[in-house]
Amino acid sequence: MNIRQEDDYIIINGFKFEGEISNERCKHCNSQKIRNDQYDAYFCPSCNTWLEEKCSDPYCHYCPQRPDKPIPEQYVK
Repeated sequence: MNIRQEDDYIIINGFKFEGEISNERCKHCNSQKIRNDQYDAYFCPSCNTWLEEKCSDPYCHYCPQRPDKPIPEQYVK
């Protein structure tokens, strides 16, 4: 998996989004956590799972829009 940070963007296998690479690690696989600013949530790029549950606030700006997987399938290698 090719992960790099350019300014305020993260690029994973060509998938580009605003975010940052964290110093914290996934408790399942030990990969570095990544924050996606658009959805205000952290995820593990190796597991391709969100590390935080969606909130229950029906007026939340982030959670209702969040996809099931943080990295679209066409970018997972």
